[in-house]
Amino acid sequence: MKYYLIDEINGTDMARLSLFLRENGTVSGLDRIFWIRVPEEHLNKTQSGHAGCKPYIFAVELGAGLIKAELFIR
Repeated sequence: MKYYLIDEINGTDMARLSLFLRENGTVSGLDRIFWIRVPEEHLNKTQSGHAGCKPYIFAVELGAGLIKAELFIR
């Protein structure tokens, strides 16, 4: 599995990121983990044809001064 990590984010920006994810993502059952839906226009033809697999989402985790995006599409 691959993920991208951005660290050394200041407190003000972390608060803004958290607010943005709460307003635009889906809050998971775990604190500080969010699900981001992949927009339909970014799916390829095979993905678009698999209605039973939708929605395609990926995880974003907020930590102490960091954000981690797990790019394993579920």
